[in-house]
Amino acid sequence: MLDYTGADALMIGRAAQGRPWIFREIQHYLETGKLLPPMPIAEVQCLMQAHVKELHDFYGLSKGIRIARKHVSWYLREHAPDDQFRRTFNTIEDASEQLEVFGGIFRKILRKSKKRADRTMFEQRGNSDVLTVATVNAQDQITQKPLRDSVKQALKNYFAQLNNQDVNDLYELVLAEVEKPLLDMVMQYTRGNQTRAALMLSINRGTLRKKLKKYGMK
Repeated sequence: MLDYTGADALMIGRAAQGRPWIFREIQHYLETGKLLPPMPIAEVQCLMQAHVKELHDFYGLSKGIRIARKHVSWYLREHAPDDQFRRTFNTIEDASEQLEVFGGIFRKILRKSKKRADRTMFEQRGNSDVLTVATVNAQDQITQKPLRDSVKQALKNYFAQLNNQDVNDLYELVLAEVEKPLLDMVMQYTRGNQTRAALMLSINRGTLRKKLKKYGMK
């Protein structure tokens, strides 16, 4: 558009309503030529709740509650086209109640999203709830086995070398061997986005930051 019109810049207004992360998507595309995947529903929920809370704080409860209604409508038009929730939300006059009701609608959205994702994953790769490890035998044949089997075998080898000696901090030893690479891969997958990483791990950001610091990770 800039090349066609000769304009120096492009103003983005309505396209960012209910989708404030559009600027990150545009920047990523300009830098890589590739589209970012859709933002996870759980992260949309976190952003929307934080946004509404900031509206309450900035405008005051009376005005903030009213302004929040249109922003919530923009956020949900893609994920919840049925406007029943929006009609209900627009009748709420209490700030804390506005924040509390998000849990119900997003659980509903997540259930629908998970059902679609589960069907797709099952069709593509079978049961995706089991982490697997790929191994290559002498004939260069690749086989998959559950990660827990690999962990169990590693522990068997470890105990075989103990010769009945007692050890301390075994739990921490094993946990560190699994937790550190898990954190590393999750942070790579989320491109360093701690909010998204915490959601994937089902822990809060404070706990995530402590774990990253523990292992000397950023």
